[in-house]
Amino acid sequence: MELFPDWTLIVELVFFVFLLWALNRILFKPLLELIQRRRDAIDQKTALAEDYSAEAERCMTDYRRIIEEALAKADEVRASILREAKEKQREIALSAQSQYEKTVAEQIESAKVRAEAMKRELEPEIEDLARALAERLLS
Repeated sequence: MELFPDWTLIVELVFFVFLLWALNRILFKPLLELIQRRRDAIDQKTALAEDYSAEAERCMTDYRRIIEEALAKADEVRASILREAKEKQREIALSAQSQYEKTVAEQIESAKVRAEAMKRELEPEIEDLARALAERLLS
């Protein structure tokens, strides 16, 4: 029995090695390079997406902080306006009370002056009426 009946096994091995070499060079290397480039691109885009996500989170944090500051400022302004309104209300009430008291005092004084004028105007008539009444009673 011959170990190598003919050289076909060696030739097949040489062809197989050549085929592996050719496939590696023509197909596998470019395919592996393409796969690696895609992995690199995916990694790069993933890193970019993570950067965008971190930036978005920072923006949301800033947005929340700005909103909280605006709400706090609005509360301060509202409280200030309420204080001013209450003070203005108090001033208006005091002014109205003062004006009321002044008007009442003026009206009382005016009534006194009119009453006094009417009294002076009616005194001569009262005296005449009193004399006429006295004369009737006495006669």
